Amino acid sequence: MPNKKKRKNVEGLNNKQCEIERDNQVRKSFSYLQIMLFINVIRKIYKTNDGRLKMIISNQTIIITGGTSGIGLAFAKKFLELGNRVIVIGRNQNTIDQVTLENKGLIGLQGDVSSADSVREMATFIQNHYPEASILFNSAGIMRAFNVLDEQMSLEQVTAEVTTNLNGTIWMTKALLPQLVKQQEAMIVTISSGLSYISSPIHPVYSGTKVAVHRYTDALRIQLNRTGKNIHVLEIVPPLVNETNLESNGDGESVSTRIPNMTLDKLVNEGIKGIKKNKKRVVPGFSKFLRLAGKIFPDFLANVMGKSGE
Repeated sequence: MPNKKKRKNVEGLNNKQCEIERDNQVRKSFSYLQIMLFINVIRKIYKTNDGRLKMIISNQTIIITGGTSGIGLAFAKKFLELGNRVIVIGRNQNTIDQVTLENKGLIGLQGDVSSADSVREMATFIQNHYPEASILFNSAGIMRAFNVLDEQMSLEQVTAEVTTNLNGTIWMTKALLPQLVKQQEAMIVTISSGLSYISSPIHPVYSGTKVAVHRYTDALRIQLNRTGKNIHVLEIVPPLVNETNLESNGDGESVSTRIPNMTLDKLVNEGIKGIKKNKKRVVPGFSKFLRLAGKIFPDFLANVMGKSGE
């Protein structure tokens, strides 16, 4: 008799445990379902056509800031090859003349994206002469390596780096948005950097501005998506790029250190693919590693990158 009672008690306990386990499984399944439903709701709220419809990049009029050298010029040549009208913006008229002479079909426009007055003048000129312009490619940038204790680095130089990299992108976008929203389809491209994920200690201002460009681009995309306007926003996040020299005049992004680099041709090809597919973001080459490493061991990698420039 005692053995039977024990068996019944054990069986009862086992049944109870099974019920508890089933209840836990149901709760887990329900929680998982809730999470998935929540994610779907969020996706609908922030729904975007980016990456779902192909962007036509032929027979377009494209404005490229910093288009007379570096990344900007490389993309300008590719856009021209694809059958587009391409207007390259630069500060130096002599450089513009040389670039347009060497690349038949490119149209030059002198302007300074770090000057609000110049941006207004360029926007008015573009609206009057190229009202069909539908793609803005923000590529102007300055990248300076310096020690924050260096007294030779003036406040004006620091300010120029900020206004060119950050203000220039924001101002040109703001100034041309009224024109872009009128187009059947339009796109704004920004150039941030893999250094928006991991700071480069030897490029303190540049790193800071690229973080800001990264965040600004995300905010811009979300706002424009909510308007229902057919304006796509793409962020290209290049790693360090070969075949470019360290620029300080704002006429194109360029860098040179011992960190693994990418060729300009490969960067352009990746960027063009992203534009055609209406991607939100193109993160090529070493930038993929920086994005991942920035979440795992950012401080360690930042120190390594700082030493690479010594």
